[in-house]
Amino acid sequence: IIDRADERAFRPYVQRALGRLIEISIRTRDFDGVEELFQRLSRLPPSEIEAATQYFRAKYLYNRAVPTDEVMRDSAGSTTVPQVDQAALDESRQAFEAVQERSPYYLQARYFVGVIFTLKGQYPQAIDAFRRVLRGAATTPEHEEIIVLTQIALGRLYYETDRLDQAVEAYQRVPRTSTQFDVALYE
Repeated sequence: IIDRADERAFRPYVQRALGRLIEISIRTRDFDGVEELFQRLSRLPPSEIEAATQYFRAKYLYNRAVPTDEVMRDSAGSTTVPQVDQAALDESRQAFEAVQERSPYYLQARYFVGVIFTLKGQYPQAIDAFRRVLRGAATTPEHEEIIVLTQIALGRLYYETDRLDQAVEAYQRVPRTSTQFDVALYE
């Protein structure tokens, strides 16, 4: 589909195909050829490329910058501190911030902005970014999960900044029916 993206019949499927390819590259940690995919898509008319492309690019950049748990374990199985590519992290934050509010990926993008600020130790900016997530409307199960993860992230940040009452409030906003309730309760 990507190879034939410039053909009108294939254009409606390009975004989903791109998203799946990016997810596969993230899960396998094999990023060979991903930049080429984005270059090829950039040749299409902007009116025919959905806003999702910006989100997929940002997610790709983020995953290039931040190692996964599997990458962070050494041969003995002990966890090591990840080496984060700060330049790629900043580039991914800018790409996430460019995701428009009307995009179906807006809440996810705002969540990642908060995560990036947290990784950089910029807690006030992270708190502001996470609060912006909470102002959005959760219209899908994925959005509801992002809202829950945001409440947990805020609880952690408030705890780290010695705002214990606000931390407790954030954790208590996690619904008892959430799959993350046990995490919030434990923390």
